[in-house]
Amino acid sequence: MAYSQPMRFFDSPTFRVVSIALGFLLGSASIVGLVMQTTRAASLDPGQSKLDSLVAIESLLAKLATGAQEHGALRVAFLGDSTVHSAIQAKSLPFALDQRMKSWQSGESSAEVYSIARPALGSVSFHFLARDIIAAKPDVIVWQLALVHTNDYWLRGNTHHEFAGRLSTLDLLEFSLLPIHELGLSLNTLLAYKFLANPGLRPIWSGLINEQSRVQKARRELEQTYSGEGKIGPEKYFLGLQGLRSLADRFVKVDGRQRSSRGWAVDRLGEALKGIGPDHILLRSLAKSLEIFRDAGIPVVIYLGPINIEYLRSINVVNENLLQASIQAYRDVAQKYGANFIDLHDVLPDASFYDASGHFRASPSLDPASRIIDGIHPILVEELERISEIAGSSPSGPLNESEL
Repeated sequence: MAYSQPMRFFDSPTFRVVSIALGFLLGSASIVGLVMQTTRAASLDPGQSKLDSLVAIESLLAKLATGAQEHGALRVAFLGDSTVHSAIQAKSLPFALDQRMKSWQSGESSAEVYSIARPALGSVSFHFLARDIIAAKPDVIVWQLALVHTNDYWLRGNTHHEFAGRLSTLDLLEFSLLPIHELGLSLNTLLAYKFLANPGLRPIWSGLINEQSRVQKARRELEQTYSGEGKIGPEKYFLGLQGLRSLADRFVKVDGRQRSSRGWAVDRLGEALKGIGPDHILLRSLAKSLEIFRDAGIPVVIYLGPINIEYLRSINVVNENLLQASIQAYRDVAQKYGANFIDLHDVLPDASFYDASGHFRASPSLDPASRIIDGIHPILVEELERISEIAGSSPSGPLNESEL
């Protein structure tokens, strides 16, 4: 007698219906989640593109250009990166210098300081803007240079390549004769930036870059969502450990303050620790900028910004002879084109530095801003007094921090 086996639940029509329903619900939930994340992408802040920074700089140059008409004071353009732009004790360096200059007057001449500093602007970026700067007709230029600008990451990632579109065609072709491959550039790329600098095309290009940034941020959020990074689970801890390892490779804590690991300190100072020469791309672009400023009759005061030399010496990454060779190379280029050169690389102690990137602490006892201004002020005054003997100016009104 044949016996039929009982139907297993997994083979039953009920299980099939339940499986299809659950699959449909899970699929629908994933699609809804994906749509919600994608919709959220439209509201994500893309951040500032380099072309947005260019718009900000053009606004600063416009203030500089109209300053003489409004106040009649001698105008000092202060160029630099985030260590100049960032607030120190609620004062950016241009603002601190402007406050110091209020005590200076020569005859009827006074001086105002205008900030043309923005995060991640180095000598190559300002070379692209050199003719825009002289068009604003500053009386004196104060220019911060940094040894950390010699590293490969800075050269290829932080030189604001899009600014090359501001070069005239002749200047662009002349610039292309430099070893621009060290910047990750080619003549074709430079010509493309020149084309995209057209006022009619720039908003389109900037919009495209911003949308790409927004999409990348949305993509990252999706990755976090579907990799488990956003929930409790082994993936979260694994990815977290990866991030901690990356940070550990770069940073260490010394007396509660962030400092560079030895390897990252070497990477950040790039070629400066090996002793750069006049053929380095930064110095060659610097030379071209100084030539433009000299031909325009604008005196330049260059200072080499502070690095945490005390800490760098303590971790044995500094070869004094090679570092001095790099500093001398900067000095030689500056003096060749008639610029003043002030070496402030070792003017601040370790305690003055806020982080491993070289930004300064808001410390009333150390007052890093004043120490830097102390080094700049005497040379700047010499240049202003020389100018005031030729052309007089009327006293100016006060400068607010918001105007920098």
